[in-house]
Amino acid sequence: MKVMIVASPHAFATRDVYTAHLNGLRAVLGPDKVVSFDVLARLNIFHHFAEWLEKEYGSVPRELAANVLASEPVFGAAHWHEVDAIYIISPMYFPMSMVELMRKDGFKVWAYFTECPYEDDMWARNQAPKFDACFVNDRNSLIRYRAFNPNTHYIPHCYDPTRHFPGRGPAPGHQHVTFVGTGFPTRRRYLEQVNWEGIDLRLYGNWSELSEDSPLLPFVRSRLIHNEFTARIYRGSEIAINLHRTERYWESAEYLDDGEAYSLGPR
Repeated sequence: MKVMIVASPHAFATRDVYTAHLNGLRAVLGPDKVVSFDVLARLNIFHHFAEWLEKEYGSVPRELAANVLASEPVFGAAHWHEVDAIYIISPMYFPMSMVELMRKDGFKVWAYFTECPYEDDMWARNQAPKFDACFVNDRNSLIRYRAFNPNTHYIPHCYDPTRHFPGRGPAPGHQHVTFVGTGFPTRRRYLEQVNWEGIDLRLYGNWSELSEDSPLLPFVRSRLIHNEFTARIYRGSEIAINLHRTERYWESAEYLDDGEAYSLGPR
């Protein structure tokens, strides 16, 4: 079997998911049996193009949407490399019309969903039935996805020992606490309950929604950091915090049920 793996359209946490699945498939099938199609650069270019169209003309036709333009060459690349299956990592922005076209043309199309369990209701209903096989990153998402696609399986996150390995810990006199992620309201409220006086807290990621009087403001560092830097600062931290959010979506009043999240996130 020959597989083409399509990268997630993200540069951060789920990027390591794509890299790990690419390396894992190559280790099992052989390097010549797994090819990669990276949509990230194309998506960034067409995203700026779509922004310009929006600014100049007030709207963007669907056929010129960034995700559509970035994904269209996947069909041709699958033929060029003569693959048997196309494996899409984090398909949330991938056009389902393209998935239907690839399946109609005889390709097997699989998907690995990285946003479980937060957005299961939406992706399970709208996308899971479109694929030959689905894989989820949270064990508790299996039941919901299997309701729409019985060929759904759980693959937990893991680590690459060449990229993710323990360090020697913080240097003497340089102890600090690190959190990398997006400042969802429940996370903000949780961290604001802690008295951080005398503690070197470092917040990375998107914390732009902090109020002007939030006690967390002095601790915000760079907004976006790459995965290699994330691993490095984790190795140097006295404590690294990893919190599930409870909001299903950004700026949403819908929350996860108790016990709905089980597995670790990609960080």
